[in-house]
Amino acid sequence: MTPLPPVAGTVKIQFSWSYGTDANVMTHMFFAGLAASPATADLQSFTNLARSSWVTNMLSLQTPNVTLRTVYGTYLGDLTSAQVTATGSNAGTRTGGTLAASQCALVNLKINRRYRGGHPRLYIPAGAQTDVLDPQHWSSGFLTAFATGWNAWVAAMNGFTSASLQAQYFANVSYYHAGGLRATPVTDAVTTSALNPIPGTQRRRLRP
Repeated sequence: MTPLPPVAGTVKIQFSWSYGTDANVMTHMFFAGLAASPATADLQSFTNLARSSWVTNMLSLQTPNVTLRTVYGTYLGDLTSAQVTATGSNAGTRTGGTLAASQCALVNLKINRRYRGGHPRLYIPAGAQTDVLDPQHWSSGFLTAFATGWNAWVAAMNGFTSASLQAQYFANVSYYHAGGLRATPVTDAVTTSALNPIPGTQRRRLRP
């Protein structure tokens, strides 16, 4: 497999959850704007924050069948840079019955560039049966609770500063264009991000 090209000044944060019997549920986000390669210790602190802030702000939106395991932090500007991890085992605390593994919270990310396929999104295992208003919509209470937790998590990440990792911002990375791999990926700042009122689906999560 051809490796993805480096992305200057960008860190990838990847969450690994177990969801029921599926021990490999992943979601990743990008943070960009770094002036230089971060020191490993600073990257570790940033990754630790991603995990601890998630536990504080977002775990209450996930049911006990979802357990946060490992958060990976990778600097993408150098293909040889170290990858750090923040590990633990934190189960969600939301009551109300577990949804099907394929149903998830779909977060839409907005950027200031138009291109084919330019609709970045995240699929997060969150919500309970009682958070569903009808077959096509989340309840207003869940939309409000998710917005509160999500915005607090993003603010904590954007507010992180250290000696070698600062001025970062929530971002989207475009690796492909016109059906091919870009030689130099394009990074766009995420201007807004919000939960879609319609639940998302990830059918592959039904097959652990």
